[in-house]
Amino acid sequence: MHTRFVQVVAFSVLAARTAMATGSLDFKAGEYGLSMAVSLESHAVVGPIRFSSSASKEPTLLQQRQFKFLKCDTNKQQFQAEYVNPGDPALPKSFKVSVKGGQGTLSIGGRRISFSADWVIQ
Repeated sequence: MHTRFVQVVAFSVLAARTAMATGSLDFKAGEYGLSMAVSLESHAVVGPIRFSSSASKEPTLLQQRQFKFLKCDTNKQQFQAEYVNPGDPALPKSFKVSVKGGQGTLSIGGRRISFSADWVIQ
């Protein structure tokens, strides 16, 4: 399998103070990665999304309000997000990511990167 097409999605179940079960959802598509906390009860993203790339030294935390569209359904194994850069060169380029079942696509900087998705609950 080509390295740029390799993607891993992992859930790590943690106990929160309020007893709400949360997990970690991580996508890797080529040189890019997204990581977020997901409620296993509501199947929604909770908190900021961490975006990383090989071009930046530190990951960027993107708040949910910064996304034009954000959908997460762990039961249906679906994730979609669209981020639009407001013209700030310190922030990531605009991107769209879509995952359905075992397949995903990241569109960023004029490139379209396909990847395989493994939904694993630990």
